[in-house]
Amino acid sequence: MVIKEIGSEFDWQSNEPFQTERQTNRFDCENIFYFRSGRDALKAIARACTPKTTTVLLPALSCESMVSPFLMNGYDVLFYKLNPDYTIDQKDLESKMQKGCLFLYMAYFGIEPINSQTLKAIKERFSAVLIEDRTQNALHEIQQPVVADFIVISVRKWLAIPDGGFLVSQEPIEIGAEKEGFFAATRERAMKLKSEYLKKGDQNKKEQFRSLLNQANDVLDQSEKAFAMAADSRSKIRAIDFERILKDRQNNVHILKQGLYALAYQGKISFITNQPELSTLYFPILVNNRDFVQGELAKAGIYCPVIWPVPKLAKGICSVADMTADNMLALPCDQRYGESEMKFIIEKLNEIINV
Repeated sequence: MVIKEIGSEFDWQSNEPFQTERQTNRFDCENIFYFRSGRDALKAIARACTPKTTTVLLPALSCESMVSPFLMNGYDVLFYKLNPDYTIDQKDLESKMQKGCLFLYMAYFGIEPINSQTLKAIKERFSAVLIEDRTQNALHEIQQPVVADFIVISVRKWLAIPDGGFLVSQEPIEIGAEKEGFFAATRERAMKLKSEYLKKGDQNKKEQFRSLLNQANDVLDQSEKAFAMAADSRSKIRAIDFERILKDRQNNVHILKQGLYALAYQGKISFITNQPELSTLYFPILVNNRDFVQGELAKAGIYCPVIWPVPKLAKGICSVADMTADNMLALPCDQRYGESEMKFIIEKLNEIINV
């Protein structure tokens, strides 16, 4: 019995249609460092910058995995506000800036949070260390010149690899080697079990792969050190056709955008951005009764993650962040799927919301 699911973790065979013979890597450059996760890349930055500074500014719309690398390395974490259009509230930001602090920013679904001229001014005025998180728009070209001191990307969110985080840095970065490669090996076993589950529908396999994924995440949460990406994962990345992946994602986003326009026009959902094709990690919408809608979609085999449960320390600081965390649905639009799956998502959303 073949199981049809849309969303959730990648299974081991998801990359097969996108493998190439070219052995090239669009992310290769002399200043790139390879980590097992984006979280580990943040740990490496935190360790590299202390004791020169112990304060970091993060957007209120973030998650615990962005906060913990700094907390476990002794930083004071301050959160700044966002405007309703997901740009940075610069007045609030500058009121919290301190000399020599770290300042992390990211483009929410391709929305430019702050312009390069302002970034340069902040860097000069406060001697701030700038960290750009490009996970949301990882497959899109990096605009030149680069103002940030560090660029972080969690690439394992984009394709079926056990581990993978990139850090672009002008300075050398320390990377450790994880003993026995537990994280990557555990996630690889989980992904292979998921492939078996999707083929045969064995619920025991599902419980096993979910348990293994939790074990791997626990290791990542508890480890204070930053470890290197597994060699097998680096090899896989070099054999992936990222241009085709991006094209497939953009096609899926186009279908969702057209198919959900009526619901948006009727005011039953809201688009976070009018140009979702600029960032295709998910297709984000805002909806009332998010938890109910999310649960009903899951019953139909459509899994929408809550990608920004606002950190405890950030709750109440920014109304835009709190509203987004409570109301956003991150609809799957990745390369595993095509037109039929996107139309199924549209159909189910209409059924649930129009009840």
